[in-house]
Amino acid sequence: MTETADRYRALAARLTEIVEAVPSDRWEDQSPCSDWTALQVLGHLVESQADFLERLDIHGGLHLGDDPRRSWPVLRDTVQGLLDDPAKASMEYESAFGPATFEQTMGQFFCLDLLVHGWDIARATGLEDHEDMPSEEVERNLVFLRGLGDNVRGSGVFGPKVAVPDGAGPQAHFLAFTGRRP
Repeated sequence: MTETADRYRALAARLTEIVEAVPSDRWEDQSPCSDWTALQVLGHLVESQADFLERLDIHGGLHLGDDPRRSWPVLRDTVQGLLDDPAKASMEYESAFGPATFEQTMGQFFCLDLLVHGWDIARATGLEDHEDMPSEEVERNLVFLRGLGDNVRGSGVFGPKVAVPDGAGPQAHFLAFTGRRP
């Protein structure tokens, strides 16, 4: 197994814990992502990963239903199986940024999605005790995003950076960089 497989496993477990803790009557609550409810955020996570697998033709006959709450565990387990398979994880393809592997893209972009959108769902649904993010992931992803600069702004990715108060911690800086109010 690789570092990316381990990171995905941990972040997916965190997201699963959040999804399972959401009260059934809170899924339609507004998320920090403008125009998306908590359920739509989860739907985005499921759809974007499933679309990526389909584009690479490694979905393995993945069958997802219309309910992201039921689709998430199926997708999670499929992706984890692919990351745990060295041949699949190292599969190369041409990304928008040049040559890449399945594992690299999962580690850079989709682990980031699990981290930030897990927070979005927790925040939207009042799960304050699930808002804390793993500090090593916060720091890793903040460095990654800062390296991309303003390329992550607009076109449905992240909104404008938000100011943080003096003395704010790394998680607040990470969220503010993604256009969220910590």
